[in-house]
Amino acid sequence: MTLPAFPKPSQLPKRRQPNPQVLDDGRLVFRKPSKSWTAQRRKVWERDGRRCVQCHKPVNFDSGPDWSRAEIDHIKLRKAGGGFTDDSEENLRTLCSGPYGCHVKRHGGVFLMDEPKKKRAKPVTMTKRSMDYLRKDGYSVAIVERWFDFPERKNGFPTGKMIKQRMDAFNFADLIAVKPGIPGTLYVQTTSRDNQAARRAKILEAEAVPAIIKSGNRVQVHGWALAGARGARKLWKVSVWRGYLDDIGNVQFEPESEKELDETGEEVESLF
Repeated sequence: MTLPAFPKPSQLPKRRQPNPQVLDDGRLVFRKPSKSWTAQRRKVWERDGRRCVQCHKPVNFDSGPDWSRAEIDHIKLRKAGGGFTDDSEENLRTLCSGPYGCHVKRHGGVFLMDEPKKKRAKPVTMTKRSMDYLRKDGYSVAIVERWFDFPERKNGFPTGKMIKQRMDAFNFADLIAVKPGIPGTLYVQTTSRDNQAARRAKILEAEAVPAIIKSGNRVQVHGWALAGARGARKLWKVSVWRGYLDDIGNVQFEPESEKELDETGEEVESLF
């Protein structure tokens, strides 16, 4: 099947009837613009930076070939036979014209712009969740995890590129925290629930951990997971494992607590 070719921009008419009214059935009805409507269109065009708000292409107002002109579009379409219901600035935006333009695509159903796109919230890191969790428990918390730029080396020779590398305090701690009434400093490694066992194994290899615990400090691993019954509201669960020294001075871990938290970080249920 051969698709019909669109006309080239040079083949398009230089002038066209301005300001089509789009009816519910898709038909276009043209009307001669009034002075007030022309002024309103120009105001919207200037507000949008003289560009199409969809593809950001510069567009002219009422000069130049048809494909380079601004099309002032109604966000909420006008109703058939009902006149021109809402010509306010809030209901108007600038789109590009022409057979490939965003105005044609919009009314052809290629994209919908009637509802503004919601900005996706940035994901909350596990480190941030542990910080909020400890602060709600009365701790003062500081991040000791840092990212540094190092020169990349390949086969022993510098490549001229820089790479980012993460460094933790004592090669394991992401956070340190202190709380009035509790002696020592809390060293926290935070991760996902699935990766918690690997992080505990990493801490067992850190040389400074036995000295940290012997000095009256504490070591914890926080594992975070979003869980809940199918179809039900999901809640965050934090599993806390505590490090300690056994009888011969080796570092071991045991589960300390597991809690279910709501979206604000407040405890919903202590699982153990």
